[in-house]
Amino acid sequence: MPLFKNNWHGGILDSGNNTLDILFNHTYNPNNIHANNTGFPLYWFVDFARTEHPMSFQNLSPLLQPTENQTLLAQVQSVYPSLLGLYSYNNYWEWVWQPVGITQYMHYPEYWGILEFVSTDYNQQLYTPCWNIEWPGRFIIYSLWWSNYQYFLLNNGTYTFDVDTLVNDKYCLSGYCNYADLKQAIFNQTSAFQAQIFFDSDIGCINMLPQYQQNLQMRLYGGPCYHISLQVFIDNSSFYTVNITESHYVSVDKPSNISFCLNQFNLTNSY
Repeated sequence: MPLFKNNWHGGILDSGNNTLDILFNHTYNPNNIHANNTGFPLYWFVDFARTEHPMSFQNLSPLLQPTENQTLLAQVQSVYPSLLGLYSYNNYWEWVWQPVGITQYMHYPEYWGILEFVSTDYNQQLYTPCWNIEWPGRFIIYSLWWSNYQYFLLNNGTYTFDVDTLVNDKYCLSGYCNYADLKQAIFNQTSAFQAQIFFDSDIGCINMLPQYQQNLQMRLYGGPCYHISLQVFIDNSSFYTVNITESHYVSVDKPSNISFCLNQFNLTNSY
């Protein structure tokens, strides 16, 4: 069943409006995909988490302010360092289905598992999994995002709009960004990837400088705003485009004539 963006699920990026019509006729509903015989497999990027707070709070507003028990939470964290934070929105331990890397945060889709939905009449012994063709583009663009985020932190809240600048282990930090693969994807002359960075506006989007951690207005609307666009060429004429914004929101524009199965192609030479 689809999850919807206007409910407080936390981390749900965008899956439509919460109406009964969408609920039963949604683009991402696996029953509808196969019932319509589109021929395309369907994927969900998903993680599951269970959280446990060491204490409860009566007043969670404003969200980004320290709680009255922050000193006690700091003491708890000194003994149990896996406690995620000291604020009302992150003072908990979290168990997840899929490892979330060194971020210790389950709301980054690049760390989620991938579920492939298939028809109920498929033969398990004969069926070959259809590898999601979006994965290479998502993988590279996440590395570009993390590299630009580190650039942002080291340059007082400014981003670079030069892709080559981001292919640097000063910004592409291990655990967040895969430097070897990013270098191969951007600098290899036969690469299947072409990336550009676009400035969108000075303000009106998230600003993740640490000093704005407790300033909700600057945190959510401070800017600057940009997006990265990455074209992934499947062959000489076919490509799809992955975009990611400064807020980590990813969208994929994939023409209908492109197969969904990565394992139908050999990208080794172009990657």
